[in-house]
Amino acid sequence: MDACPQNSFVNYPWQATLMTILRELRDEFKNVNTTSALCHQPVRKKLTTEALFMIYLILLFVILTLIRSTLSVYEYCKNVSTCKNKDNTKRGASGTEEEKKLVKTSSHTVFLTNLKRFLDCFCIKSNARGIFSTVSTEEQISSLHGIRAIIVVWDLVGHTSMFYTAAVRTRAEFQSTMEFGGTQIHKNAIFVVDAFLVLSGFLNGYLFSQRYEKKKGKISWFSFYVHRLVRIIPMYFIVLGFYSTLFSYLGSGPVWPTYDTNPVCRENWMWHVLFINNFNSNMKQCLTTTWYLACEIQLYIISPVFLVLLIRRPKIGYFITALGISVSSFMNFIITKQYKLIDGLTRLAEYYSTDAKEFHRQFWKYFDILYVKPYSRLGTFLIGMALGCYLFQKKDTTIKRNSMVQLSLGWIMAVMFLWTSLFALYGREESVLETAVYNGLKHLLFSCVVAWIIFVCVTGQGDASSVSTVVNDTRSFFWSLTGFRGPYIKDYCFNLQRN
Repeated sequence: MDACPQNSFVNYPWQATLMTILRELRDEFKNVNTTSALCHQPVRKKLTTEALFMIYLILLFVILTLIRSTLSVYEYCKNVSTCKNKDNTKRGASGTEEEKKLVKTSSHTVFLTNLKRFLDCFCIKSNARGIFSTVSTEEQISSLHGIRAIIVVWDLVGHTSMFYTAAVRTRAEFQSTMEFGGTQIHKNAIFVVDAFLVLSGFLNGYLFSQRYEKKKGKISWFSFYVHRLVRIIPMYFIVLGFYSTLFSYLGSGPVWPTYDTNPVCRENWMWHVLFINNFNSNMKQCLTTTWYLACEIQLYIISPVFLVLLIRRPKIGYFITALGISVSSFMNFIITKQYKLIDGLTRLAEYYSTDAKEFHRQFWKYFDILYVKPYSRLGTFLIGMALGCYLFQKKDTTIKRNSMVQLSLGWIMAVMFLWTSLFALYGREESVLETAVYNGLKHLLFSCVVAWIIFVCVTGQGDASSVSTVVNDTRSFFWSLTGFRGPYIKDYCFNLQRN
């Protein structure tokens, strides 16, 4: 009799979505005994048409990268050679003027110039310089880099702990850790979404105001949307295609997916391409974490309605923005109360060792109905956008520095809002009304905290009070770690790849 059991996970769909992975991973690990793990034979899978297409596409990128990088090396060597021969050129040689004209004519050929600009996208040297640069240009707001760094670390810790708590074998022994109040910080790492949306809204408002002033109101709306999509689509589609078609070929094991192309991606890829996957059930989402990208694009699409009013008619614009924030908070309250939703991960400890699957069911219900929808995040985005427009409008005038009392009061309020966001429901009995109020206010309160930090940092008022001095010193410490600044600017790639 064969001592090695047959692989029972062929065509098992639980590996295809994030929800089923988190729900089933622990039980699947427990079902795998030592014998099956040691005797597991890798399943040989033939490359599908989709996988071959993705490989060819990646090879095309590699070839273009090699071509442009080789040209970059050639240009560098040519420039070095030109510098060495500079003295000889000055002495004058016959035919020099004619050669210069010939070179000038050929180098300014329209086709070659456009081709070079296109290939610049694939140059390792220029891209690496941009990615890892720790120098801020005048157009950049350096304060945001450190804020991004803190947010990304929090996000990483939160998602890592999420998978760890889902896979731990003996949950009863881990129960005391889950009940510890400090775990609320990583349980509520879901607030990093609000932080990113405030930053996104702030940059959208600030940069749009800058462009609007430069163009004197003559904005090309086609360029406004296309520029955004061009920045996002290449990396997004590459990651989406790679995960859908090639990821399953990268490993093997008793719990490794045995399908070739992810079945969920094959059936629902169009939702991702159209940036509407957050309106689909999580069970039908290929890369679940990309819901954020879809949500941000949707908010970006409607942003001109508010931006134009904020610039042309500030009073009306701020009123409409405040109304949008209020409507978003009210909808969160009503939807939570109507569908009896939970608040997120706050009450995970109550279900962790007794009925974790019931908590998963409630969480993903909350995820589908409220968490990923643009109307639940509209207020957060508008807070950042209004702040961006306001600071740009005041950039040419000296913003009145707040007094020590005002700044201290601001920081006290920020700490209170932060504490309420993270710990308001900790240790309290479950109540639909309390949860509804909390869901209606938590995004607003946390967004105000992030907006306050941005305001103080950008206006240079971080050293006017004893409370803010501590924050300013901490901020300065992160600025001094310049090596972190470059990589964290690319948090978009991090968000795509963390799934």
